[in-house]
Amino acid sequence: MNLHRNDLKALPAETSHLQHLTSLDVDGNCLQDLPNLGNLTELQVLVLGHNRLTEIPDWFFGLTKLTRVNFRDNEIARVSPKLARLVNLTNFHIENNILRAFPKEATQLCSLYLHHNFIEHLSEQFSQCNYVSLRSTHVVCKYPPPSIENYAQPLEFFEVQLDLYDETES
Repeated sequence: MNLHRNDLKALPAETSHLQHLTSLDVDGNCLQDLPNLGNLTELQVLVLGHNRLTEIPDWFFGLTKLTRVNFRDNEIARVSPKLARLVNLTNFHIENNILRAFPKEATQLCSLYLHHNFIEHLSEQFSQCNYVSLRSTHVVCKYPPPSIENYAQPLEFFEVQLDLYDETES
């Protein structure tokens, strides 16, 4: 179902009755909250980018057939470690939010888009990814920058634009 750019302020509660829905695109609306969509157990693609969401609702972590999710351009500050429960999820967009960290438990991801957040520390949580984007003028990483030598597989793409700072200059 494509409800892209319809100036929606809310999704109808009846959306939760569409149990055989495999794709829901509500990108580019004015959503601040979502109804409980936990009944959409066949959902594989969920696009919620360019809205005004401030959190990822708990029911989201029960949508185990999700393979691709887009939360870009919202106001989300936290991603729960429960993201690891979504074992089929391989493509996760959450760029242009206000994240300071990302759950290290989410090791199933192949493509991870985190750029334009406030991620301060990188870890080997990305070791299974073949595409990682962290580019941002907001990313601050204490010198030296993180190493990617210990990754399990070669990365097709790893982009980090870091504003390195010297603590002695402060």
